[in-house]
Amino acid sequence: MSPRAAGRLTRLGFTHVYDFVAGKADWLAAGRPTERAAGGEALVCEALTTVATCLLDGSISDLADTDADAVPGIWAVIDAFGVVHGRLRRENLTGHGDTTAELAMEIGPTTVRADEPLDALRERMKRRDVDHVLVTSPEGYLLGAVTSPDSPVGVPEDPAG
Repeated sequence: MSPRAAGRLTRLGFTHVYDFVAGKADWLAAGRPTERAAGGEALVCEALTTVATCLLDGSISDLADTDADAVPGIWAVIDAFGVVHGRLRRENLTGHGDTTAELAMEIGPTTVRADEPLDALRERMKRRDVDHVLVTSPEGYLLGAVTSPDSPVGVPEDPAG
C-alpha cells in the first residue's frame, strides 16, 4: 500500500498498518499473516516447528537440547540479527572440544521460504530422505523448520482442517 494510504488508515484509528514496499510476493515469502481461501493449498508457514538456535560465536560445549518443542538434535546457527549462517547437528558436536558454533557448523544449509506449497516440499523431503528443512524470510531470518511426518517432533495440525 502507498505511504499516503498507510497514513490515512493510521489517522482513522487502525493500529496494524504496514507500508510494505516490497510487495505481496515478499510479504508471503516472509511468512507474514495471510488468509487462505477454503480448500486452498497449504503453505510452509502453516506447518512451522521451533528450531533451537545458537550464535555464531557461541560455544558448542554449552549447547543442550532444553527446548522440548524444538526439532531434536538440530540448532540453527544465527548471527546477532537472527540471520541463518549454518546448522549444527548433534553429530557435529563431538570431536570439536570447546570450539565455536561457527567452526563446527554445516555452512549454507538448505532453506525454503514460507510461501512455498507445503505438499510439494514434503514430497521433495520424502524423495531425498530429509527429516527437516529450515525456513527463512527472504532476508535470511530464521522462521522455523518444516519436519517430515515421520519426525520425532511430529507435524503441526493443518489449521484449515
